[in-house]
Order: sequence, then structure tokens, then C-alpha cells
Amino acid sequence: MTELKVTPQDLELLARNCKSLVSLKISECDISDLVRFSQ
Repeated sequence: MTELKVTPQDLELLARNCKSLVSLKISECDISDLVRFSQ
């Protein structure tokens, strides 16, 4: 497993541009930063 430091904006780009992305493990983050990402 690879550990990366990313911003919520990075996660949005991944979700939009990686149509084959099946799962993503997220730990140690402020959940309020991810509200827009999950919509």
C-alpha cells in the first residue's frame, strides 16, 4: 500500500478522472473537508 498526502481537491480530481477507481482508503483526516467530495 502507498501512503500519500492529498487535499480534498486532489480527491475530487481522482474521482472525476479515474473512472475505474473502485475504492480508496482514507485515514487521519478531518471529515468536514470531504463533504463536497462525497456529494
